[in-house]
Amino acid sequence: MISPTVLLTVIVTVAGALQSFAQIAVLTGGGPGLSTTVLVYYVFQQAFEFNDIGYGSTLALMLLSFVMLLTLLQWQLRRKWVFYED
Repeated sequence: MISPTVLLTVIVTVAGALQSFAQIAVLTGGGPGLSTTVLVYYVFQQAFEFNDIGYGSTLALMLLSFVMLLTLLQWQLRRKWVFYED
């Protein structure tokens, strides 16, 4: 009975985890070195700090594609994870 809720929670958590920008920007700024740089922060750096808008937007589209692909994969696997009472 709880499997639909668990599936939704997994999908939202994975998508949210791939978009952790504010914590990195406020706490560490991607440093020391590049040890805490995640893809979303890297996109921000390329687009707005280094003024490479084309490369930044390409990376953003790749991130969008990856999150969509991962979400669709999880949605397809719901047939194995989610059981409804008949």
